Amino acid sequence: MKTKLNIFLILGFFTLCSVAQTDIDLELESKKKKDFALAINGSALGVGAEIGMSLNEQFSLRLRGNYLNLENAMTGEEEVIGGEDFLVDAGPKSTQFDLSIEYLPFRSSSFKLVGGLGYFIEGDLSVRSNNVSGYSYKEMQIQAEDVGSVIFNIDYSGIAPYLGFGFGRAIPRKRVGVGFEIGTFYLGEPEGSILATELLAENTVVNLDKFQQDISDYRWYPFLNFRIAVNLTK
Repeated sequence: MKTKLNIFLILGFFTLCSVAQTDIDLELESKKKKDFALAINGSALGVGAEIGMSLNEQFSLRLRGNYLNLENAMTGEEEVIGGEDFLVDAGPKSTQFDLSIEYLPFRSSSFKLVGGLGYFIEGDLSVRSNNVSGYSYKEMQIQAEDVGSVIFNIDYSGIAPYLGFGFGRAIPRKRVGVGFEIGTFYLGEPEGSILATELLAENTVVNLDKFQQDISDYRWYPFLNFRIAVNLTK
């Protein structure tokens, strides 16, 4: 009986020591000075900047912003629509921020999983077309300026959850680090609008319903990002 009691006391002692050591490790980790880094990004959302803060060895918090302005990515492209010639200008424009957490599942690797929440302050894709050939109906010829122009616009601004993965730590181990990331934002239902003039304005209401239906399923915004980060604590 005495032997069993001694074994019990010894096991209890080592258990208390283990718990105490765990508490000490957690306390030391919480008091450890946080590391910070700044990064510049080039991505599917344009150019941007990012600030990162380490939470512990495997988790980091990131705040990122991106700006894209390619409204005239397609300018003066001649397209045939409904048998008539149109000049088309098109392109996206967006301003976006996201707050995310980066998780490194393997301590010896820079492979990462990322999850967070983004917000598109502005998110627009516009297609502008102007008739240049006019319109013929039987023996009647309508001039181009009387046919008019039309602008199709898609607004995808709002909150957008984000998931991704890649390589490259938010806080580089060295002074400078590089990385890339692949992911996707899940958008709310985009809102379409049509602004038309002259003859093209006659069926705007009917066309808008069809246009909204066509774009309603476009919810995923693919994201590819390359970054260069500088560790501010090195």
